[in-house]
Amino acid sequence: MKIAGCVALVTGTNRGIGRQIVEELCARGASRVYAAMRDLAGAPALPPAAEPLRLDITVADTVARVASEHPDVTLLVNNAGVCQFGELLAPGAIDVLQRSPRPAPSARCGSCRRSRRCRLATGAAP
Repeated sequence: MKIAGCVALVTGTNRGIGRQIVEELCARGASRVYAAMRDLAGAPALPPAAEPLRLDITVADTVARVASEHPDVTLLVNNAGVCQFGELLAPGAIDVLQRSPRPAPSARCGSCRRSRRCRLATGAAP
């Protein structure tokens, strides 16, 4: 994968791994990095080549809108999610997992499909 000159969209960039991915893509010469996050409060600390973008991948209409508004994306990094630690067999574990604001696998698949369709429509993908 050629990073220099690419246009990337990275989800889950408020902190942690997502923020590091944005910084690394910028450092490696990406021409633009859309830093997608639910809360834009962390946006001021982004590198100059990064553009903050409000996105909640669990909301299908939002994913579709972002995909159609940014057809220049050539690299998609689906990083959004939450990691809960604990015993899966402990009492109440299922309740904790169901309450966590993690994206469902269908949300991740939807963002990939919409991005692919958008790239196919613009001739950016084979």
